[in-house]
Amino acid sequence: MAKSQNPLSSFYRAPKSYTGLPSQGKYYTDDVVEMPDNGELPIYPMTAKDEMIMKNPDALLNGEAVAQVIASCIPNIKQPRQMISNDVDALLIAMESLKSKGEVLVQPTTYVASASMIPRIGNEVKFIDVDKDSWQISLDNVSDKFSKEVVGIIGVHLYGFAFDVENISNFMKKNNIWMIEDSAQSHGAKINGRNTGTFGDIATYSFFPGKNLGAFGDAGAITTDDDDLATLCRKLADGGRLSKYEHEILGWNSRLDTIHAAVLDAKLTLLEEWNIERRKIAKIYDDTLSNIEQVTLPVKLKNTDPVYHIYPILVENRENFINYLRDEGVSTGIHYPIPLHLQKAFSYLGHKEGDFPNSEKICFNEVSLPIFPYMEEDDVYYVCEKIKQYFKKT
Repeated sequence: MAKSQNPLSSFYRAPKSYTGLPSQGKYYTDDVVEMPDNGELPIYPMTAKDEMIMKNPDALLNGEAVAQVIASCIPNIKQPRQMISNDVDALLIAMESLKSKGEVLVQPTTYVASASMIPRIGNEVKFIDVDKDSWQISLDNVSDKFSKEVVGIIGVHLYGFAFDVENISNFMKKNNIWMIEDSAQSHGAKINGRNTGTFGDIATYSFFPGKNLGAFGDAGAITTDDDDLATLCRKLADGGRLSKYEHEILGWNSRLDTIHAAVLDAKLTLLEEWNIERRKIAKIYDDTLSNIEQVTLPVKLKNTDPVYHIYPILVENRENFINYLRDEGVSTGIHYPIPLHLQKAFSYLGHKEGDFPNSEKICFNEVSLPIFPYMEEDDVYYVCEKIKQYFKKT
């Protein structure tokens, strides 16, 4: 097969359709078109780059651009520029109907951004439940919802804990499916000594001020070890250009402001120190609250090193619990009160309460306890004491 222009294509591309040619291939030698015995050419989905080319109004006037797309999607065609126009038109229509659309797996227990981008690029959201113990996606959850319609997965390292990214990544690669790691909450988290964000095809990071590594406002980053994909992402984030006033594709204005970069550059040197302090606080919570029957504590997977962006616990009668702590001078949070499959924005999917029971239990009962690098140890024990007092009274 001819090498695709999109580095992700090798992870999800398989023939989606087959088509004949109006000419039936009668006018071509094998070095121009390699016609199968049945006369049906396999057509592969468009890559992201192919789609950007075809969205450009000038693309159809550029014979070389059209030839690139044909070669990418129909590898049996060796010399697209040698084909007659009727055959080219038929192929373009077929490929246009086979853009890389499909289902993308994502969990309901996450911020809306993890899922809202999926339909924006023409794919379909397919929610998967999380594990009842780790509160993360698991290989069992993924394989249970896997089908031939799935083209990708967005795995979220929720709360700063690593999900089973090694096994899930291997499963995805085995099935030629791409994976994006949502590492917005896991700056510096590790699994088997390796940083989260280094297993998938792409990783995304948020530098919102409340994150472990935060800027002065909204900011983020994309990482990948694929040079071609990195180049494409740089173009998309900067108006489709790599040099001033030369726009190769249609893109967005997603540049990182210099002031944010300067802040992040200074804070990056402190990230590991801050994560160590978060782990110390988390250990106090673990040790002090583990004997309270009414409190469910987070469980980290084996060989993982969380960074505790959030220290989540599960309690019943959450509102009463939060109000009591607030009256005692303890601020808490909730991440996230409504699972995505029950949000109005995703009502078109037709989900109802009970469809994803583990996710619902977490969202309906989760409370985020105070945790930040400069939190005094006495304050951590104060929080624990007030939690103990609450459950003694109830």
